[in-house]
Amino acid sequence: MSYEIRWLRTDEWDECLDLLAEVMEASRGYFSDSFKQNGTSAPSLICVVDGEIASHIRIFDTHKQVGGCLVRAANIGDVCTHPRHRGRGYMTALLNVAAQQLYLQGYDISVVHSGVPIYQKGGWVAFPEPEQYLLWRLINITSLFARIAPVFEARAAKMAKPYQGVIAVFCNGQRAFVEFTKQWVRPLDHCSEPSLTLDLDQLTFFRLLMGRDTPAELDLPARLSLSDRDAEVLAALFPKRRPEF
Repeated sequence: MSYEIRWLRTDEWDECLDLLAEVMEASRGYFSDSFKQNGTSAPSLICVVDGEIASHIRIFDTHKQVGGCLVRAANIGDVCTHPRHRGRGYMTALLNVAAQQLYLQGYDISVVHSGVPIYQKGGWVAFPEPEQYLLWRLINITSLFARIAPVFEARAAKMAKPYQGVIAVFCNGQRAFVEFTKQWVRPLDHCSEPSLTLDLDQLTFFRLLMGRDTPAELDLPARLSLSDRDAEVLAALFPKRRPEF
């Protein structure tokens, strides 16, 4: 069966509200108020099958703290599929298209507050905390590192021996390069021979980035066969701190 994934039009709000009220077990008025309040600032992406809205998500434009910097984050919410259309992969396809659209729109990461396995099939990873259950997905590592370069610069400046070199980070099929000198820290588009290369899975990457765990606690020096100097650099760049969600 063919399907189409696209943005929700305002003339389709009534149909969409009916779907949300039926599937999400909340009042239609609740979702109607949310649509009116947020409008185009929280657009809906839908999967249409035979002229009917089969699946729906909303994208909420937010920011998250990483160190002292704000990064652009997209919260995914109001996720549902009509019972008649479940089990056919529409939501997975919708989430994949959403990730592509988020990249094009300049988001750095995406966050979902849920424990539903469908997000993990779509590329999000679980980041459990005592009081909440979060899933994350790296959207654009290059723009993310550009925003948090000042954080790395401030942390590198505290090292007794200044670090000079280029660190390459590979994660979720993407790569980023960060150059360290005595004067500055800046992102690079490319580097053929980085001083240090980190190949990380998404969960490890976010645990480091948010200060949830230190490199030593994640056993990175041993896992990546790092020298003492490289381990020292990572410890300085990724200190343990209370994660800010």
